[in-house]
Amino acid sequence: MLLDSIVKKKTLNQDLSNINSRNKIGILAAFIGIITNAILIIIKLTIGLIINSVSVVANAIDSLSDFSSNIITIIGFKLSKKPADREHPFGHQRIEYVSGLIVSMLICFIGASVLFTSIKKMINYEIFSISKQLFIVTLIIMGITIVIKLYQFYSYNKLSKLIKSSNLHDNAIDSLTDIISSIILIIGLSINYILMINNVDPHFSIDGLLGIIEALIIIISGIKLVKEEIDYIIGKPTDKDYVKKIVDFINSYEKILGTHDVICHMYGPEMCYMTCHVEVDENSNFKEIDIYTERIEEEVFEKFHVYLTIHMDLTNLSDPKLNLYSEKINNILMTLSSELSFHDLRIINHRNKTVLVFDVLVPFNFKLTNNQIEELLKKGLKDDKIVLEITYDHSYEE
Repeated sequence: MLLDSIVKKKTLNQDLSNINSRNKIGILAAFIGIITNAILIIIKLTIGLIINSVSVVANAIDSLSDFSSNIITIIGFKLSKKPADREHPFGHQRIEYVSGLIVSMLICFIGASVLFTSIKKMINYEIFSISKQLFIVTLIIMGITIVIKLYQFYSYNKLSKLIKSSNLHDNAIDSLTDIISSIILIIGLSINYILMINNVDPHFSIDGLLGIIEALIIIISGIKLVKEEIDYIIGKPTDKDYVKKIVDFINSYEKILGTHDVICHMYGPEMCYMTCHVEVDENSNFKEIDIYTERIEEEVFEKFHVYLTIHMDLTNLSDPKLNLYSEKINNILMTLSSELSFHDLRIINHRNKTVLVFDVLVPFNFKLTNNQIEELLKKGLKDDKIVLEITYDHSYEE
């Protein structure tokens, strides 16, 4: 297919982590939408006005909203590639989420408009009549729109995955919604035609009912997309697989004994700032380790285009006392929940007390409170001379 050949050419010749290359792919998708939606608007609006069908006209208006959203998508991609400046030191990639939110809200508005028109048609009920020729032409046209929408969905879905674009993902979902609406429309018009030729009066407007169903599908889809875009703007957890690739890469270095407290801030689909604590042998040469971690930061940026900041935590894996307490704490936490973990254990001897300092990773909305976890740890360690100093962390990944 033409799209596949274009995508293959771009992926071979361009680095898609580059914002300019990414925007070119996004704009390509938007232009596909503009051309296909322009065709859909003309054919659906024409047939809808000819047969005086509110549901077909509503379908045409929905395509008009898709056309508008494609224009917004182009503007969003154009603005998102602007370089960082004084007012926006982390760049402008989040504009893509804003443009996606506008598209989602536009979908909701169109759905509400279609719902209002359809309810009016239900109230002002008239028997819907159509000739056999127009009915056949309408079915053919609706079939053509489904084929075009399938191509739209394929294009948006493929390109959204390629460049990880929430905006194009929204357009893909919207195309899928349009396909469902068109199928419902064909079924409804067919039922209406069968009743008409058999002189059966359903005593309500099937066309209006179809419009209401289509409007509700559009509104529900729009609300879901609005929520998704707002989640991105507020700050969603970073994809776990994405983080794991980077963490595995860091752990592949010989002198890195472990990683924890990984936090990712996404300032757009491809603009990631990450902080990570790494465990290193406390007997190592500090200056050498400092240079070593700086090299890791540079290589992570080269491989993943992630701005990484590493914090070093010193540990002594040869300390038998440390290993003993580490095993005990791990066993207690595992009996509570497999979702719990700990890291950064240090032992401080204070007078006749042993102070264990460590962090516990607790999922959001966990069934136990921090105080309950601490009490159960104290009970499990069975030693009154042990004092616990625990910092409770949360995971920032999906």
